[in-house]
Amino acid sequence: MLPNTDTKIKRFDKLCLSIILLSLGIYIYIYFQTTLSTMITKKELAVTGDNSSLAIARTFFALCITIVSIVFRIKHHHRLTTLGRVFLVFSIYMLIFALLDPVNVTIKNYITSYTTMSLWIFVYFFFYTFGKTYSITSKQYAFFISFFTIYFFSLFLHNYLILTFRFGTPTALIESYFCIMMLPFITYLKGGKKIILISLIIIAAILSAKRTGTLALCVALIIYLWMSGHSLTGKIKSIFLILTASISVYLLANYFFEEQFIHIIERFMNIKEDGGSGRDALFVDVFNRITESSPVELIFGHGYNSVIKYFPYSAHNDFLEVAFDYGLIGLLIYLSAYIAIIKSIIKNNRYRTTKRALSVSAILFFLVSCTSILILYPTSIIALCAFWGIAESRCMYKSNLKKSTLYENHSTNLRIGTRRR
Repeated sequence: MLPNTDTKIKRFDKLCLSIILLSLGIYIYIYFQTTLSTMITKKELAVTGDNSSLAIARTFFALCITIVSIVFRIKHHHRLTTLGRVFLVFSIYMLIFALLDPVNVTIKNYITSYTTMSLWIFVYFFFYTFGKTYSITSKQYAFFISFFTIYFFSLFLHNYLILTFRFGTPTALIESYFCIMMLPFITYLKGGKKIILISLIIIAAILSAKRTGTLALCVALIIYLWMSGHSLTGKIKSIFLILTASISVYLLANYFFEEQFIHIIERFMNIKEDGGSGRDALFVDVFNRITESSPVELIFGHGYNSVIKYFPYSAHNDFLEVAFDYGLIGLLIYLSAYIAIIKSIIKNNRYRTTKRALSVSAILFFLVSCTSILILYPTSIIALCAFWGIAESRCMYKSNLKKSTLYENHSTNLRIGTRRR
């Protein structure tokens, strides 16, 4: 799948890959277990249980991922893309925040704080470096993507079924975002596997009853299908395919998941009344608090995860969250990531598969960031960062291949010209 020439992974690098994949799998499992415990506690109005052991385990595996990513990158030092450089600057900025945070008084505090801020960035660094160093076959790629999509769906379904049997139909299961964020990976697949995995993602979105996730998924799928048509005939086929797929999903969802489907439709219809679960008022309050900040706080921010100190919840909007926590400097870095992704999409105009996949990832990133939180805690953003790492390494290869081809053609023309003289 990844077009580098080195296919045999060296023993040390294979160990690094194994640690990363295992640590990510366990870290995400802990996240699902913690979320389930929190949901049960809230619904039963009980005292929060002791999750200290899970928190310690989560920090340990986050540290493993961070250290291995740094070691792997030092061993295989490849030039970073624009997005990689933006992430590097952001990780350094986050490190400064962690070091200056007065709450951090022990080494454990520093490690927990920094890994919580930046883990998703180091996930990008590892997969970008791995993609630049090694090539995997389409069969291997399909296996790993299928495995993790099914793994995320299984974890989601486990939480969904437990909450359903215990309290009735649950609502707002944000765990479904892990499945949704696998969509950019899946667009590279072909045939039945792609259809099956996309179907699992749609089922997770319907069962979760998350309006943001469902909307982002629908828009991303429509854009993907639209971009699949290359000519006028292709666009007409894309429109027909979009309509057919929409009707099919509606009929099947209404038949197999009638109660859940009606519930999510009702939630969409109630947006005007509930203000997006109170997000409209929250956005205004957070924005006003930002504008009322002192010059220093406005530029450098109030500190990591500071919104929750003033409000009951996080800002539920990454743009506001970043502006409040990291200041205008942090917001500028964050916006630079979007510019870098758009730049990659434009650069891959000739490579339609990669362009479509990057476009899907950008849509998911933007829409979910508008009414939810992606980068505050390393959750489903991990999947997107892994994708960007692999996609960016693929982009760099194609760019270098094109330059190499042009250079060879130019050299050949010069030699031919010399012979003719």
